[in-house]
Amino acid sequence: MGYKDKCKSYLSKIIYKMYQQGILKNPLMVADLDKTIEELLYSERSFVRFGDGEIRLIEGDKLPLQEADKILAERLQEIIGMHSDAVMIGIPDIFGSLEKYRPESRKFWKEHLLFFRKKYEKYCVKHYQYYDAFFSRLYYMYNNRELSRKRFEKIKQIWNNRDVVVIESKTAHTGVDNDLLSATHSVRRIICPESNAWSVYEKLLEKALQYEKNTIFLISAGATAKPLVVDLTKEGYRALDIGSLDMEYQWYLMKAEEKCHPPKKDCITMEQDRAAGYYEYVDQIDVIISGEK
Repeated sequence: MGYKDKCKSYLSKIIYKMYQQGILKNPLMVADLDKTIEELLYSERSFVRFGDGEIRLIEGDKLPLQEADKILAERLQEIIGMHSDAVMIGIPDIFGSLEKYRPESRKFWKEHLLFFRKKYEKYCVKHYQYYDAFFSRLYYMYNNRELSRKRFEKIKQIWNNRDVVVIESKTAHTGVDNDLLSATHSVRRIICPESNAWSVYEKLLEKALQYEKNTIFLISAGATAKPLVVDLTKEGYRALDIGSLDMEYQWYLMKAEEKCHPPKKDCITMEQDRAAGYYEYVDQIDVIISGEK
């Protein structure tokens, strides 16, 4: 470990301990994962999740899969700071104790907080009830992985017997090769670009608004999911920003000890999907919206 890394690690531990001991005050309120899941299960509220990627976009930076965009940045800043009975806002549950996470995850989040804590405080509403953005990360980070089974089972009940529309990239394959969506009444899919999905935002929203109002949307589209959830909710739908939920569920089923790449993520053409036997998935696709050139 180099000198800079040692300094970063040391400082992150000191700052974290100062918050733990109450020397520094934490103004951000985040309901834990189980309370977040319960609220989603027993209400009809929509849900968006924010992390460091969205914070960076708000500040004008770009991400590997999303170019910087002024309008997107403005929408994200508006959403993370809004008060809404209809939309739950999620931020990472990292501002209190990190003891529930694995040692390597605790180290990562302590160092993350060293650089991003003040940024979250800048854009979030102090003492407002946020929810846990780790709704989409139920397995890999946790010490007690036995809790993952109960949590996944509860989450699957959210869309039990519902008509679901999944908005995702071509490689995502949410619910393919697993039973994440098996309890739904029906599944349709809108395929969006792998990168810069914001460039086709109006097309995505226009297509989504064609579905019946009892549809529940499950959206895995990076930062674009946030305004999409809010705008669909305004139109009377329920929409959930699920992020990498399918990947975490796949790892849970595999009992993976390290992050890995499921083979289904390599299928990027209809021919590859059919060759893999994903006929039901192919039939579920209503439209593929390509990136703008």
